[in-house]
Amino acid sequence: MFRAYSRFDWIKDLHVASGDNAWPRPMLAGEDLLIACGRHALDTGTGRTRTTGQIVGFITHKLEATKPRQVGDVVWGFDPYRFDHSEIRQAIYWILGEHFGLDLY
Repeated sequence: MFRAYSRFDWIKDLHVASGDNAWPRPMLAGEDLLIACGRHALDTGTGRTRTTGQIVGFITHKLEATKPRQVGDVVWGFDPYRFDHSEIRQAIYWILGEHFGLDLY
């Protein structure tokens, strides 16, 4: 199992550790910060990303031949919230339908 630790939060933690509690301000603030990070990326209450600490992937040790559809796992190497929601939904449906053979409709 893997848990996310976003680059944004990592950089923020480095700044805080060196005594800079204001980062990323004044360089990025308000609308500019939302555009740079993505509208749904930051928790407005904490100023941290919504993905840090979230489970982002599981690795299983089963062999493909022992799985019901005999196909490998899918591990996303990026944060889906940064993408257009309708586009990423199509990608997820493709993986569930085409790769795993689930009937979604």
